[in-house]
Amino acid sequence: MNGSVTMTNQKSKLIHAKIKCGYTYTYLWLGNDDFAKLWESWDYDSDEGKFEGLHAFDSAFGYTINSDEIKNADDLIGQEDFNDNGDIIVDYELEDINWEISDE
Repeated sequence: MNGSVTMTNQKSKLIHAKIKCGYTYTYLWLGNDDFAKLWESWDYDSDEGKFEGLHAFDSAFGYTINSDEIKNADDLIGQEDFNDNGDIIVDYELEDINWEISDE
């Protein structure tokens, strides 16, 4: 576990959550940064200009967690995973999203 990280003025992150059965799932945790604004403005069809690469990125995780759903990364521990299989998150690692945003 990478310690307590709150979502107040936070960068968006990928969460690699280990669940009780041993599987690891990846979730997108939207903060309140420029990447989150870009993601929220994306129509899920465009893949050019400022949205280039988002289609491929979208396949890297299974669920999006909004900043108002989870405020503290440690709150994930003991929570049911987001894949509707009823398993519990037991550990996690956070990965920063370093997305270069164009003006196009």
